[in-house]
Amino acid sequence: LPYDTIVWSDVKKSGKTALGAAIAYAWARTYGGEMYALANSKEHAQDRAFMRVVMFLDWMKKANRPRYEELVGETPTAFSLLLKEPFARFEAIPCEAGSQAGAYVSLSLWDELWAYKHEAANRLWAEFSPIPQLFGRSIRLVVTYAGYFGESQLLWDLYESTVKPSTDDANQGTGNKVPGLEDLPAYVSDDGRTFAYWSHGPEY
Repeated sequence: LPYDTIVWSDVKKSGKTALGAAIAYAWARTYGGEMYALANSKEHAQDRAFMRVVMFLDWMKKANRPRYEELVGETPTAFSLLLKEPFARFEAIPCEAGSQAGAYVSLSLWDELWAYKHEAANRLWAEFSPIPQLFGRSIRLVVTYAGYFGESQLLWDLYESTVKPSTDDANQGTGNKVPGLEDLPAYVSDDGRTFAYWSHGPEY
């Protein structure tokens, strides 16, 4: 991929979590590696995109048992699953930087970043920086809605560096539009490494 950080921000109930789960599963089947679903608590992390992938595998187990056994390395638990061909481990974890220090992350999936308000979130964000040696195959994926002004400095920093809100209207972006997607709220950071789709309504 041309980006190592991807932000998908849309209104509530627009399918963000399902999209994140679909991308995570596709990533596991394409690249594999260490993958993590993150949220403010372990239960929240397990309850979102991670659980969607587990539910899909449960459906596959009933619909096509040979295919399931070909893909799944071991029976998924509440917080971890293992896939093969290629090897992928997908875990749901809380926002605690120390617990994952030194992880060799292929994909980290951040759900509802607007709720990450503590210093632990900033430390974990730094700890899960995409791995330079795996550029194009190591990413941070954020699926979130905007939340409220002043809640998450982490999300606001991403917003400012990509969308670059107008001083007259924070809902209007002045950042670099993605070539070919000028009619959509799709932006890329100045260094070309962060992509953000930032919708403020159902019109997109």
